Amino acid sequence: SKDDSFESDVQRCIDTHGFGRYQWRLLGIAGIGWATDGMEMFVMALILPELSREWQLSAERLGTLGGAVFGGMGLGAWFWGSMSDKHGRLRSYAATLLIALAFGLASSLSQNFWGLLLTRVGFGFGVGGFLPVCTALFVESVPCSTRAYTMAGVNNLFTVGACFEALLGMLILPTLGWRWLLVFSVSPLLISLLATCALQESPEWLLVSGRPEAAQAALQKMMVINRVPPGDIPAHLTPLPKHKHKGELSALFNEHTRLTCVLCSMWFLVAFSYYGAVFVLPTWLAGQSEANGYLGVVLSAAAELPGNILAGVLCDRIGRERTLLGAF
Repeated sequence: SKDDSFESDVQRCIDTHGFGRYQWRLLGIAGIGWATDGMEMFVMALILPELSREWQLSAERLGTLGGAVFGGMGLGAWFWGSMSDKHGRLRSYAATLLIALAFGLASSLSQNFWGLLLTRVGFGFGVGGFLPVCTALFVESVPCSTRAYTMAGVNNLFTVGACFEALLGMLILPTLGWRWLLVFSVSPLLISLLATCALQESPEWLLVSGRPEAAQAALQKMMVINRVPPGDIPAHLTPLPKHKHKGELSALFNEHTRLTCVLCSMWFLVAFSYYGAVFVLPTWLAGQSEANGYLGVVLSAAAELPGNILAGVLCDRIGRERTLLGAF
């Protein structure tokens, strides 16, 4: 329809000119954040045995510490997802990085169980927002034809970060202790935070928000970085009709009730299974010997690499649904 053509102006331009220098820049900056997130997801599995010995913590408190970051992530995902729809992807992205960095560093200064618990919840609040906001910014800035491959690439950087965390643990835990491991694990977020000045707000979000001039300016800057001739860049973008501006969360349940419930259930089950293995395997192996604890982190993370690559290849060949069923 005519209205749909308005909505696809930005994406059509991005699709026409392909994955260029700007998208590689975005992939690199976002990839640092994803890799750091992978490092942080596994750091608690490495330091929980240390905390158990140093603070004499019970199994219940160790479990609470391990789950604290995920409680914060649940709150952060909802809050920052909403904020990014209201105030923009890039601004929210920078805020989540700042919060995660601040609370990640604060975690290293914790003197007791409650201090570490609160700072890990705060860290999770930042990371929980980083994941959906960064994903939205990334997906809205790359060509449709490369989304599956590029998202697989970003997920592999998460895995690389997790493997690197095991190496850091081997080098830092025995010598400098768990506090410095937390510092080194979260420090790369500072690079991503400073590099946000080299990124553009999502032109798709700007257009949907009723700001076609700003959307055109952001799109033009992206295309200039991609070395697209000025004549091939749209001179203006047609404003969207009012009814096209932003969706409502209620529509997911009112108009797509069954699909929404099924997807939410799948996400819950995947998270339950995945993070159960992530925390249980390294901790159990660490009980056998210290070196095995690091091996557990590497095994838990590296096992994702072939699946990520295969998903990126199969999504565009056999479709999203069949790929998902195969993965399950």
